[in-house]
Amino acid sequence: GSRVQGGQAWEEAGRMSMVEQCRQEGWDLVCLSYGVVGPVIILLGILGCLGNLAVMTAPEFEGVTFYYLRALSISDLLYLLFATGYYVELLFHNSDRHMREEEVIREYYLTHIDHIMCNTFICTSGFLIVLLTIDRWQLTTFGGMGLGLKP
Repeated sequence: GSRVQGGQAWEEAGRMSMVEQCRQEGWDLVCLSYGVVGPVIILLGILGCLGNLAVMTAPEFEGVTFYYLRALSISDLLYLLFATGYYVELLFHNSDRHMREEEVIREYYLTHIDHIMCNTFICTSGFLIVLLTIDRWQLTTFGGMGLGLKP
């Protein structure tokens, strides 16, 4: 319905949260994507990162490659935890133009802290993937000798 038209219907709805609007108008593709699929992916990602960290702390997983994989799991986990704040805001809070003081603080946090932290950790994950790729290239190209580079 009306949600697909460039987000204008969301702005016009004003005082309803996304969950309230989906309950009222029906669960279309937008509601299912943001209200069900997104949180499930975040939850599975958090569980996967925690499982990866639990396995990677064993003594047989030492070395540069596993160092990068542990760092990647930590970075992804932190990204997912900060992204949870975005989804809580998106799903459960009203989009009211006249904000009370606690809403101004929440918006300040989401804009100036949460958004920056999400970008920081997603970029960190990208850089770790590049470093992991260089490490694997080094191992396959030069064998066990390597270039002597350390993380």
